[in-house]
Amino acid sequence: MQTNTLPDIRRVCISEKVKYGVGLDVEQALGHHTGGFLRVFWADGRSETLAFGEVDNSLAGGLSIQGAAWGRAQDVWGISLASNGLSKNRRSYLQMGALSFFIGDGRLNYQRETIFETYYSWALNGHVALALDYQHIRNPAYNADRGPYQVIGARIHVEY
Repeated sequence: MQTNTLPDIRRVCISEKVKYGVGLDVEQALGHHTGGFLRVFWADGRSETLAFGEVDNSLAGGLSIQGAAWGRAQDVWGISLASNGLSKNRRSYLQMGALSFFIGDGRLNYQRETIFETYYSWALNGHVALALDYQHIRNPAYNADRGPYQVIGARIHVEY
């Protein structure tokens, strides 16, 4: 009979049904058509992630510039950089070969995940905007053996 030597995530990473954390979001106008942001986040890393992405700490910053400078006042260009990490408990669990809800393949070579993102949003009219987005993800899912990956996306925003 084979026994599983991996601990149950509910005993290792989850000791409580409450997730504790703190975040700070600072947004600041840097000029008439430019704004910046800085976000810092920390969570206790003792709760299983069942929604959004698995992250226990994060630092992100970026800029957005309205298109007035090039004659497209309703357009926006944005750029950001984020660095995400896992708690020691979650890292240890995944390095033992375990799987979590979103990540893990039994061979975690932990490194912080870094995401560079830029987008451009074109205002098609007063109610519709189309945005193209590019992301460069280094150490996706916190694994230095993966990536980097490049993701190209499109969004449409409709207001009525």
